[in-house]
Amino acid sequence: MMAGANRQTAGPNGAYIRNSTEFSEIGCGEGPKTVRELGESRTESARITPESHSPAGSITRKLTALRAKRTPMNTTEHDGREDRKVWLSEEEVETLLDTAEGPNQEIAFALGAKCGLRSHETVRVTPEDVVDTDAGPFLLVQEGKGDKYRETPIPSDLKNTIETAAEYREEPDTHPIVTSQSPEKGVSTRTLRRWTESAADQLAESGDPRWSHLTYHDLRRTWATALKSADVDPLLVCDWGGWSDLETFLDAYRGTFSPDAQRRERGKVGWL
Repeated sequence: MMAGANRQTAGPNGAYIRNSTEFSEIGCGEGPKTVRELGESRTESARITPESHSPAGSITRKLTALRAKRTPMNTTEHDGREDRKVWLSEEEVETLLDTAEGPNQEIAFALGAKCGLRSHETVRVTPEDVVDTDAGPFLLVQEGKGDKYRETPIPSDLKNTIETAAEYREEPDTHPIVTSQSPEKGVSTRTLRRWTESAADQLAESGDPRWSHLTYHDLRRTWATALKSADVDPLLVCDWGGWSDLETFLDAYRGTFSPDAQRRERGKVGWL
């Protein structure tokens, strides 16, 4: 763990990135705007400069691209409820991550959309829970639903993001990675809901109004459905996602397909 005054660290290709001792301050001042950019620099060995990233411009460009494709967000009604279930496409997930206000929100959204974590599982994730295995990087979910332990894959870029965030803070690796404005404090599931609602409302105002239906649980729904649409073994999806049995999983997700899968299958029909 690194501590001390502000310092410069040699970045890829000899570039220098100014880092703050406070994890919550990453994204302010000079250097990369998000922790995800720092993590991606390790993977891609790309030169990062203060001028190379414009969050507002990136979000606008992605929303414009989504509208140009004329592919409305995939939603359906809840049984006996007025709100709607939401499934995000890969592009919509990236748009949501770009909308996050700071690294804590960004990591929290990614843990839901790319690892399938429930809200109470996300707030408990620590850097120590990210491990390398013979099958690739995995996230150890220490206390899932019913306090059950499980292991689920984590994308390499998200693993790098979490490791980078942990490196530039003073808290030990046993401390939750998603924190509030005070790095020593974790966040509640209520805070995750508020972050999700805020990002969704912002996107609904500038894009598809169906963003307003998005909840944090829809990120887990998006993850599971994407795996199903990619023909991952359903029993393995149950294991990764912490469903007690295949019937429970199918009852929750039967009849749904990711937006990307729908687009792929529709492309097989020339007149659609």
